[in-house]
This record gives sequence, C-alpha cells and structure tokens, in this order.
Amino acid sequence: MLKRLLYYITISSLVTSCAFMPRTTLEADNVNIVESLPNSQLKLQVKPLDSQALVGNGVDSYHYILGKGDQFVLYVWGHPEFSSPLGISAVGDKSSAFSDGINDVNNTLSNASMLSDIRVSSYTIDEEGGADIPMIGRIKMAGRDSAEIKKELTSKLKKYVVDPQVSLRVVAFRSKKSYILGEVTTPKTFYLSDTPLDLASMLVAAGWVNLASADVKNIYVLRLVNDSMVDVYRLDATSAANLLFASSFVLKSNDIVFVSTAGIAQFGRIMIPLMTTAQSLWFVTNLVPVGTKIVPQ
Repeated sequence: MLKRLLYYITISSLVTSCAFMPRTTLEADNVNIVESLPNSQLKLQVKPLDSQALVGNGVDSYHYILGKGDQFVLYVWGHPEFSSPLGISAVGDKSSAFSDGINDVNNTLSNASMLSDIRVSSYTIDEEGGADIPMIGRIKMAGRDSAEIKKELTSKLKKYVVDPQVSLRVVAFRSKKSYILGEVTTPKTFYLSDTPLDLASMLVAAGWVNLASADVKNIYVLRLVNDSMVDVYRLDATSAANLLFASSFVLKSNDIVFVSTAGIAQFGRIMIPLMTTAQSLWFVTNLVPVGTKIVPQ
C-alpha cells in the first residue's frame, strides 16, 4: 500500500512540475485519425491512450510467447538425462539440489548464485525456432507458450518414462524487445519477459522524462500492426487519470515509446523523423518490408 501511495505521489509531482511547460496542439488530437506520411506506404492511426486503449493491452491479456534466442531449462523428475543439453551433471556439485523433487526446480532457479551455472547448461531456441532434446528429438519452440511445450514434452516422454513430471522454466528472455526514445533521462532497450511491462513502469525505469525539454502532453507508443499501418497511442501525461491508464497499458514486442520535445507544433514534424528511426529498428526484426521508406519534407 505504501509503495502504491509513493507511486501516485511521484505521478502527482510530475504533473505539477510539467504544468508550466509549453504545450503542443497536434493536427491529430482526435480519435482514430489516420495520417499518411509523405512518400511512404505506412499510415499512422492515432489513438488516445485511454480506457479504450486498454482493451487487449491490459495486464490480464498479457501472455509471453517464446521466441528465437530465449534460453530455458528442462527438468524431468528422476531422469537427469533429459534435464539439460549435457545432463543435470552440467550444473556441477549443485545438482543435488534437484534430488528432492520437481518442486525444487523453482527454488533452484530463483537462487541467484546458481543462475549463471544453469544458463550454461540450458537449451537455447535456435534461429529456426526449435531446440533438440535428447531422445525426444527436435521440438518447435518459437511462437508457443511454455505450457503448450510442456504438454508436448510430457506426451513424448511417456515412451520412455512412466508418468513423467516435467518442469520448463525460461532463464533468459532474449527474443522480444521494446524501446524508449526521446526526452527521457536514459533512452534504452527493454527485453520483455513473462512479467508484463507497463508504460508507466518503463518511464520510471528510464528515469522519467526530461522536465527541462519534454512535452509530456505528447508521449507516443508506436506499434506496427501490418506492413501498411502503425497504431500510435498518444498519452497526455498532464492528466492523472491518463497516467493511471499508462500504469495498466502493457507493452508488446517491438513497441517504441517516444517522449516528444516541447515546442514542436506539427504532428508531421514529430512523426517523420521518428518513423525513420522506428523503421530502422523494425527492419532489424524484419517487420517492415524492404523498400518502405520515410522521406522528410
């Protein structure tokens, strides 16, 4: 309760501090305005970050899907030959921690002193989206959740093990990233995990906005919908109610959060250079077709 109270005190202080900053009136302040950028096939659908924006973007709807580069540990109770690429002995003399049963896996993986050893002996989802499990063979991993994979592994292990007890835990989240740019203390990349990351928490982790130069009325979340449409959620952080929505708005893979600079009056002046940067990031993950370009006016 105290932590939540301190959070709202911080929010209120931010709103008060920004009350005297220059404000921007955008050409796209209304709901669902579609803006076409010059010389580009991409269109921007601008939406306010309000209660409607939380539909499908809230904490309750968040579900982590494994992807390429994620690392996981597999443990089959009583059968260490299935438990890691090199067998459970790869963990060294600490392997005895697993001997008391499958419930000990959660405790073991939460032990920071063992985490580096466990990662050395973990499986990594390769560039083809799969992993090779001893005796079981290749399992498709990318695009699936851990529960679905665990169910398949349990089914296949029945050929070798009576009533297999399987635990699968991701120990390194590498496949999904989101970014925060613009007028924040520390622009950075965030790796998403099975714990949802909301917009307010991301702003806190980035050191909040730069109060000397940020336009807190125009904080954007860019989300590529398809090869022709980008959803742009706009947060007006001068409203305490909107900040509450931000604390429930969960980011997705490849989302880009951008805090605008105060004094920029035109929507296009903000979006054209921002979209150039956005497409550079999306190109890396092959989300934007080659040939899609943004040319500044």
